[in-house]
Amino acid sequence: TRSGSSSCRPRRRAQLVAMQMRELASQLQQIIDFQAAYWNSSFSLGLTVKGETISVAGGVNSWQSGRKPPTRVDTSSLYPMGSATKLYTSVAALQAAESKLLDLDAPVGPVVSPLLK
Repeated sequence: TRSGSSSCRPRRRAQLVAMQMRELASQLQQIIDFQAAYWNSSFSLGLTVKGETISVAGGVNSWQSGRKPPTRVDTSSLYPMGSATKLYTSVAALQAAESKLLDLDAPVGPVVSPLLK
């Protein structure tokens, strides 16, 4: 019946979207793995498209000294907080420069020296 076939369309569309998302995740994983090997580093990427989430990661996690050999990075890997704060620090510095609170061309020594004492 026509009513039965139209109710299958949303389900079929959802299956198609899920299949496309799995394919995209697979392609992204290949890119992440290649880049991690090429740069001898680790990478992770997460994105959401139309309510569907993809998470991929690659490389090795060698920052924890108690782990030998380094463990393979996956989407549940933990990273030191410093790895995530660079972005926030950069944005804060640029905002301070925009507000004329920080001169990006000035020497850094006078700013850092008092912090080191």
